[in-house]
Amino acid sequence: MVHIISAGKISSSSSTYDVLRTFLAYLTKLDLTKKAICVSGEPNPNEDWHLQFDVVILDSRQVINYSSEVSKFTYKRLQHEAERALGIFDEGKVAGFHSLFTTPVSFLRNFDHIVQ
Repeated sequence: MVHIISAGKISSSSSTYDVLRTFLAYLTKLDLTKKAICVSGEPNPNEDWHLQFDVVILDSRQVINYSSEVSKFTYKRLQHEAERALGIFDEGKVAGFHSLFTTPVSFLRNFDHIVQ
């Protein structure tokens, strides 16, 4: 979120809904498995981080990778879920918020591919 604000993608007058939508849209387009970002918005962080980590989100000093434990698979799944959420928002149904944020998903339903 700090990176998106630093990049000027979100204005101070944006509503919470606009911030969430902008964040989800940005997440779907940004491939952190190929391009590293720095939370302070510094351009072109050192790409050598990808030799050690699948996903790279660096702190403002470019010393700590906040996503060091995130696998490529997990990041791609996060992108997929963001795309699904945007799709639900685009449908314009009032129940979209409910289905996204208040419907519980069982552990087995969510992680059946791991449990098997």
